[in-house]
Amino acid sequence: MVKLALGSVQFGTNYGVSNSYGQPNTQEITEILALAHHNNINVIDTAIAYGDSEQVLGELADITNRFEIITKLPPLNKEQFSPADCAYYLELLDLSYQKLQTNRLSGLLFHSADDILKDGNNELLQGIFSLKKSKKLAKSGVSLYSQGKYSKLLNAPLVDLVQIPYNCFDTFFSSSGYLHKFKERNIEVHARSSFLQGLLLMELQDIPEYFLPWLDKLTLFSQVASEFSLSNLELALSYVVKEKNIDKLVIGVNNAKELEQVIQAYHNAHKVEHDQLPDLSCLEQKLVNPAHWQLD
Repeated sequence: MVKLALGSVQFGTNYGVSNSYGQPNTQEITEILALAHHNNINVIDTAIAYGDSEQVLGELADITNRFEIITKLPPLNKEQFSPADCAYYLELLDLSYQKLQTNRLSGLLFHSADDILKDGNNELLQGIFSLKKSKKLAKSGVSLYSQGKYSKLLNAPLVDLVQIPYNCFDTFFSSSGYLHKFKERNIEVHARSSFLQGLLLMELQDIPEYFLPWLDKLTLFSQVASEFSLSNLELALSYVVKEKNIDKLVIGVNNAKELEQVIQAYHNAHKVEHDQLPDLSCLEQKLVNPAHWQLD
């Protein structure tokens, strides 16, 4: 079974530190989707916050209806939900179904994990539960970030799917034991940020100045790739596919050629002797969490 899932943030925005292509056009997206389907990639990850990604996917519903689609609710920038907030979020969710031109979602995530635990959200949670009960929604859960404390989420209602960052540098969810705990509770785990927005795939001379304090780590990554006779892409994927508790690996591409390269690298990554890979873990959030990057 292919564990790759197709991220769609590129379909709605100019995304990624290494993205020199810009937002792909409809023809390019169609080619990406066709190639993904042909290679048994059956999950598309999107979000309300991803520009017009949902709208773009909906306009290609004759193709995207062959996929399982996961979307995300935007963060609530308040300490608790009001009845009006709940009603608004349910309207956003209904609009997502309309934009995507679908009657069923494979997954719904809170972009901010705290929102599923906030006071006042009962009406929203009940609405999500009703969608699951009526088979319009298969799974629900949260998108997580490294270094958080997520014990309360392990037994929270409606959490049977989580999305986490995971790559050679950011192994927090494995080292902290959360990955094991998720699997103990039959929570499906999807990993994102395996290429650190493309940073791990860049030539060292092209790396933005912001990352120079970690040039030694990025250089070591490239050296390990050479030692194992792997491309940076293959090595980046190797660190994720070796983690058995990850169910899906969400990757984003700008064109079909990139996806073809990822698919080939994904299969090559399974041939690596994973127990021989050195530990490259890094706890510095200014490197591993793109939310902290200062590139301007």
